[in-house]
Amino acid sequence: MDIDKSEKLRAFLEKLPEEALERLTQAVELDKLSGGSELPHGLLLEGLRPSITTSERHMDRTPTPMRMFCMPLEDLLVVNRTVKRAGRVARSSLTPVWEWLASDLMPALFREHYDNLTTAILENDTAKIRTSSAEFHQAGSAALTSALEAAPESSERRKEIAEQLGGEDVVADAEDMAKALAVATEVLDLRDDFIEPVKTLNRELLKKLCAKYDQVADQNTDSACYLLIVAMQRMSRPWEILRTAAFLPKKNDKGGVDRGDLNMVADLLFGDMNDCIAFFEDQNPRTFDPDEACHQLTTYARLAQGIASELEVLNDKEWQESYDELQTRGAKDFERLIEHVPDQIKSAMPFRLIGTYAAKSSRRPDLRSDPDSELLDRAVKLATFMRESRPLAFAANVAEIHADAYDVILDNLNAYRNGLLSELRSFEDASLLSRARAYLDLTVELTAILVSEGEAQIFRRKSAQAERNDLAANG
Repeated sequence: MDIDKSEKLRAFLEKLPEEALERLTQAVELDKLSGGSELPHGLLLEGLRPSITTSERHMDRTPTPMRMFCMPLEDLLVVNRTVKRAGRVARSSLTPVWEWLASDLMPALFREHYDNLTTAILENDTAKIRTSSAEFHQAGSAALTSALEAAPESSERRKEIAEQLGGEDVVADAEDMAKALAVATEVLDLRDDFIEPVKTLNRELLKKLCAKYDQVADQNTDSACYLLIVAMQRMSRPWEILRTAAFLPKKNDKGGVDRGDLNMVADLLFGDMNDCIAFFEDQNPRTFDPDEACHQLTTYARLAQGIASELEVLNDKEWQESYDELQTRGAKDFERLIEHVPDQIKSAMPFRLIGTYAAKSSRRPDLRSDPDSELLDRAVKLATFMRESRPLAFAANVAEIHADAYDVILDNLNAYRNGLLSELRSFEDASLLSRARAYLDLTVELTAILVSEGEAQIFRRKSAQAERNDLAANG
């Protein structure tokens, strides 16, 4: 199919209603699974994928062999990552590892399991699907484990595999996949108890998780931690997974939590905090995106506050030290951005000095030029950032500098509002009125954001009255 027809097809598919989109997707996937050759499956699925991804409703996808094979890995998957961490698998790594299994590691066995699972899916035999999937998981785990054990880090074989799969991070992902697939049945059973999103890790769920962990740890020490990771990923408050430290029987020589599996889980939580900090480290204080910054700060503060509450109970020195180090780093970078915000908002409300001598000069709003729309827009976004981040400042360890910056912004805003009122009461040049109104609209909006809507309306009424009085005085 030529490029023009392909683009037209994609454009058509993107306009389909969600219900039709779901039915068509299922029909195409089933036709492909059953060996149909008349439909352009690849092209259709490629065109459907963007709409499926952005759909607001949950779509029931056809249980293809690859989808069933990867199901125990779903809670480990991440889309965008900057650093590979044990226990997290890039979604982009699934296909190269799947193809590695099919072409190199177990081609004949792969085809056998693939065909068995395909038959079970087409027959809609739930029990057979589960059995075939479990057998596929175990075979895949064994093949991956064998291949990776024969390729230790820094070995030539390891480098060859990395080149074939697309990088060392993909090889590390394959190691995670092998270990998680080894306990795929237990992971899928756990998901039946931990139905996402789990609002809180109550005592009943905690006991079930710890019992299942103990059962797996006795038979498969390297894979037990993936039960904890899967549970954590399905929780609204992922830091509550640290509560397992008080219930799992394994202790170190000092009577504290075991530094193995639990440390891996803690590293993921601290890694998420670190990702937020890394965002702020990379930002230019003069050009950062206030909306994204607020999102990152919200994520960070929520994690920081949650982890802190768990650490208070656990009293674990090593984890506390890691947490404190992150808090110190984070505060430094948050402060760097916040301390530049007042000047940026102030630049949208320019003053000029009136008078020859400093002792006798006064500041008045500078209405000699039209407002800079970009400065005005950024001032509003930064003000919104300051308001939204205000309740987060304590958890992010920047409460004092945030409060100081907020006060400076309010002082500048009040000074400019008062200056505008003075101008409106005694305009000598009526041509400046439109500029004054533009700045007035900005100050009203900033007041509504930073103070309250009621205060903004009071100021608007005062400014309207001042303008009417001026017009009346000047005839």
